Parts: sequence; C-alpha cells; structure tokens
Amino acid sequence: MQIHALGLEDFCEEEYSLIGIHTALEDYRLAYLLNKNLSIKFSKSTKNLEFEKDNNLASFSIYNFSSKKYDYDWFLIANSFKNENQTQSNELLLTTETRTYLIPEKKKVDFFIKISVK
Repeated sequence: MQIHALGLEDFCEEEYSLIGIHTALEDYRLAYLLNKNLSIKFSKSTKNLEFEKDNNLASFSIYNFSSKKYDYDWFLIANSFKNENQTQSNELLLTTETRTYLIPEKKKVDFFIKISVK
C-alpha cells in the first residue's frame, strides 16, 4: 500500500476547497483511521446529505469535526451512494447495484474532506 501525506500547513484553503480520497474502506472505518492517525475527532452527523435524483433518494454520509482551538471545521463526505434494486426474473431474485454520485465528474473519488475556516 502506498501512502501520500499532505500537511495542512502546506496549502491555503483558497487554493483547495476539497481533498479527494480514493479508498475501499467503509465510511466509519475511514473516519476511525483518520481520527487515529491525524489526532482529530470525526463524529457521524445525525443527518446524512440527502437528495432525490432520477426518482431515487440518495443519502451520503457525513462526518464532522470542529476545532475550537484553531477555529475551523472538517467534513468527511461520501461521494457515492449504493442503490440496490431487486427484480424477479424466471423465479430468481436478482439484485442489481447502481451508484449515485454526489460529484459525478469525480467518480474515482470515494470521499471528500472539506476544511473551512470560521
């Protein structure tokens, strides 16, 4: 596995509004590892980011962390939502999976981190 590190002091928020993460990890596992390795405290938001697209409801998980000491907010947002539709054909129950993307132009990005200064 290859790891690329980027220190927060290495960039200005005006230049980067989002940081993309490509990973096969589930959202809760990614949040756990980021908390452990970056010493932050992401917690699951009570509500997901939800909207309707093509008559389907898409729900994207959000984790957030607010730093009172440094006066900024972090948001970890999933880029895709898995829709599972079951259809019955020839007495077999078939499951088809489709994905809805929060930012369809960036389908290779699984999660985004947004850092906003208060």
